[in-house]
Amino acid sequence: MNQFKTFITDDTGAVTVDWVVLTAAVVGLALAAMAVISGGVEDLSQDTSGAMTDYEIDDSFDGAGEANAGDEAAESEDPVSESFF
Repeated sequence: MNQFKTFITDDTGAVTVDWVVLTAAVVGLALAAMAVISGGVEDLSQDTSGAMTDYEIDDSFDGAGEANAGDEAAESEDPVSESFF
């Protein structure tokens, strides 16, 4: 009878059960959040892909892509040196 009383009052291992339950809850919440967020992320990535598909990058350094290429006054001004001095 003494061994049965010791078995009933022994609480060794109870912390392990708590950690298992808490870990399962965290994993469940993470999966639920992923399910909710994944749709929005997919839409955003499709929008980004659509915007970047038709985008053309100017890889020449001839200055043809500059807005003020023909404006000599704009070329002679140095906005960086004016802002620091």
